[in-house]
Amino acid sequence: MNAPTTSAPTTHPEPELERNRPRALTSWASWVALALVAIWVTLMTRFGNTDVYAVMGPYACIVTGVCIALSPREVLASFSCNVRGVLLGLLVGAVMTALTYPAFRLAVRFMPGLEAQVAGLYQFASTTSLGKALFWVGTLVVAEEVLFRQVLPRALQLWTAERVAFALAVTIYSFAQLGSGSWIIFLLAVVCGTIWAALRMYTGSITPSLIAHGIWTPTVIVLIPVVG
Repeated sequence: MNAPTTSAPTTHPEPELERNRPRALTSWASWVALALVAIWVTLMTRFGNTDVYAVMGPYACIVTGVCIALSPREVLASFSCNVRGVLLGLLVGAVMTALTYPAFRLAVRFMPGLEAQVAGLYQFASTTSLGKALFWVGTLVVAEEVLFRQVLPRALQLWTAERVAFALAVTIYSFAQLGSGSWIIFLLAVVCGTIWAALRMYTGSITPSLIAHGIWTPTVIVLIPVVG
């Protein structure tokens, strides 16, 4: 007669996708994230009245630091990315940049006054030196990605689904740029923000969107303006 055997209870490992899915921030952290956005909008109203980099650059450093402090493990983990994601970020950034110039020339054909308006925006965004501009643009790119493509969507997930949260984050990001008083900057934020958010969602990392953002913004805004 065989002795009865007992089998260990089977466990069902949590699916990889669910285990790695970032969770919404806690309630208080979510309100802090929204407060960072509100301050961002307020400071953007200084655009055109002073050196915007001297105002937004230091605040960008604060934003990045606070965002990491709110959820250090998750924010730092969001930078994790494979080679495919890096290459995708490089490709998207290069294509966005290459298409910006012909798209602008085409837009000017239909809106002749656009060139003068954009030239004025470049004048408002000027600063004392190229090195200073590139440094502050770099800090702004990092802060925007960490806040609007990582922390803010996770904050909004406290009240809604993930995809809706990312869509709302793009909307908030775009309207935040209206503090500059420019509809051109708003439209750029809508288009670029949507692309970068899509990259973030597709790859599960902010590194590809950070790379694409880091190619497009310094090139178009600082190094090779669309107007002479």
